[in-house]
Amino acid sequence: MKQLGQYKIIGKLGAGAMGEVYLAEHQLLKVMRALKVLPGELSASGSFRERFLAEGQVLARLRHPHIVQVHDMDIVDNIYYIAMEFVSPDGKHAWSLDKLVARTGGRMAPGGTARVLHQVGEAIAYAHTQQVVHCDIKPSNILVVRDNHVCVSDFGLSKVVGQSYLEQSIKASLAASIGIEQTRIPESGSGSAQASIGGKATLGGKSSAQAASLVGTYHYMPPEVQEGGEWTPRGDLYSVGVLAYVLLLGRHPVGRWKNPSEADPGIATAWDHIINKLLAENPEDRFADAAEMNAAIQSSFHTGSDRHPTKMKTGPGLSGKGKSWETVLPETARFLIEHFVYARQGEWNNSDVRELITRIQQMPGCTNIPKKDLEAFLEEEGGACRIEYKRRKKQLEEEEEYRRLKLQEEIDRGREELQETARHIKQEMKITTAGAPKKKVTAKEGCWGCGCLVLGLIVLGALAGCTAMIAL
Repeated sequence: MKQLGQYKIIGKLGAGAMGEVYLAEHQLLKVMRALKVLPGELSASGSFRERFLAEGQVLARLRHPHIVQVHDMDIVDNIYYIAMEFVSPDGKHAWSLDKLVARTGGRMAPGGTARVLHQVGEAIAYAHTQQVVHCDIKPSNILVVRDNHVCVSDFGLSKVVGQSYLEQSIKASLAASIGIEQTRIPESGSGSAQASIGGKATLGGKSSAQAASLVGTYHYMPPEVQEGGEWTPRGDLYSVGVLAYVLLLGRHPVGRWKNPSEADPGIATAWDHIINKLLAENPEDRFADAAEMNAAIQSSFHTGSDRHPTKMKTGPGLSGKGKSWETVLPETARFLIEHFVYARQGEWNNSDVRELITRIQQMPGCTNIPKKDLEAFLEEEGGACRIEYKRRKKQLEEEEEYRRLKLQEEIDRGREELQETARHIKQEMKITTAGAPKKKVTAKEGCWGCGCLVLGLIVLGALAGCTAMIAL
């Protein structure tokens, strides 16, 4: 396909659950656009054209700095397409959040995660006031922009293609993938989570990219939607919770998932409250709306719109002296450095640093960054990480010691109670003193007493075993 309406096709940018995306140039305006070409099988539906036009008018009215703008919609030779703003950090290449995170080892530093979540929260908060629910928040639908922010794409597209089509496609992709698990809330004493990727095989002629995207959509679906319910604004909040967990830990919260701070001591416990609130099984237990979620993020991490949520210091090592890091280093460079620091808990060698700097300077928009600026930011982030990690480690050790002492108190109390019971049983089984009538202890009473003593000893042994395990 070389031409679509007034647009000259430059090349293919990618494919997903909602169709294929092409980079194109408007022949009259000479501006670059991203064309979303919707799946061809949808044109067979009698109601699709009406829904396409109606929902397109709603999407075109969305105006927000963190939402990808819809500029045009049309139908050419029974091909339905949407022309959107081309979001790129360098004007040439499109960077989605999943692609960026893949370059950083599958995780993002807590500071970067807070910043991304706050901006996504602003986007969906605005969209919800316009009665638009996204229904498909996930890393591939979040695009990185050069001016230190991200934009959310595909708002309301699931409504355009229709819930029925989306559900059928997801079911087909799930049937062809491996090991899909149901997302559940965490339980005490839980084991580590195992992410289920799937999407390696395909059904119905879908490409592997489309199948993987559909399986990804399923992972971000709230429980009520997975069970056939309606998608509401609080459903979007659940998806943001999955997004946060994936960015922090590099895996989906499936099965009996651990709290972030339990899975990684370098992550603040404040994340536990926010993520547990977002991933509540009952929608009523989640944040009331995206604004409340953002208030919690801002109060916990002191972040705001288009601000770096961590330190904004300046220093003599900066080429742009007197400027903040966000004006000196591009967003992608800071993301990579933050991940590098937290993934290694603030410790690394010179070879690791050389490899990191080389990789950053080869990325679009980062080729002219002075090496000393990258090293200065790396050292600053490393120092903060080491302090935070030591503080968190000490806190965990203190909490562990407190639990050990409490358990020891329980064991001591249990031992005293068992000794008292043993004395009582012994007294009951003794022959009464001289001059007093003898009292026989029946077999039933004797067995009951012995049984209590044996059971108590078993419990005491189990508690002692727990203490030994904690000590280890």
